[in-house]
Amino acid sequence: MVAKLVKPKHSSGKPGEAREIQEVDSILSFVSHKPLGVHSKILLKKLESFETIIYELEEGLGALSIPLIKTRVSLLNTLNH
Repeated sequence: MVAKLVKPKHSSGKPGEAREIQEVDSILSFVSHKPLGVHSKILLKKLESFETIIYELEEGLGALSIPLIKTRVSLLNTLNH
């Protein structure tokens, strides 16, 4: 389930992230067929971990997009003059 949604083409993340995605996917598959219990706590911890990872990615992308936009503007200005 999760592994299908988060399938990177290039491995640029931390080494354990792929393993964590597989673990969450396994737990979600198991939980979807059983009543919630101990596995819900494990799942909650893993999802909180993903939230942190996603937040860090968003910050990194935000920091990367600003210089890219400035470079694009500079290149367009150079081409137009």
